[in-house]
Amino acid sequence: MRHQGVESIELFEKLGLPDHYKSILEYIYPDSTGMNLLKGGLVTADKLITVSSSYAQEIQQQPHGWGLEGLLSLRGSEGALTGIVNGIDTDEWNPSSDRFLPKQYGLSNFSLGKSVCKESLQKRFGLDVDPSLVLVGFIGRLDEQKGVDVLLQAIPWMVHE
Repeated sequence: MRHQGVESIELFEKLGLPDHYKSILEYIYPDSTGMNLLKGGLVTADKLITVSSSYAQEIQQQPHGWGLEGLLSLRGSEGALTGIVNGIDTDEWNPSSDRFLPKQYGLSNFSLGKSVCKESLQKRFGLDVDPSLVLVGFIGRLDEQKGVDVLLQAIPWMVHE
């Protein structure tokens, strides 16, 4: 919620959108008027899905709504805001049966399976193919909230181990 795509309202003219979208994107801050792209998405979306039911409730209140809690509460009362269970389908994302992996693996052949998959990734992305190199994947915002600070602190240890 913190990253809302806030820009100067003067930028609206450069977007080439119909004029009626200006009021949808416009957001009045205590000291100025700006354009809030997240607000525009929250207003125009048919459904709003969050990572959990509890998070859907939290963002309807301060401080978790980051200034949009009134709008989120309205959308919640309209039935447009809901949360889904945060996690993955362990049948779908199972390395022992995933047909998209170059080598399926489980507990009995973990090292072999991971090394084959790592080599495949290194080749696919034009990296040096070297089993001794550290390969880290991270999917998320580069934000302390997502643990990137912990990852950065661990890199020296990973490189030297």
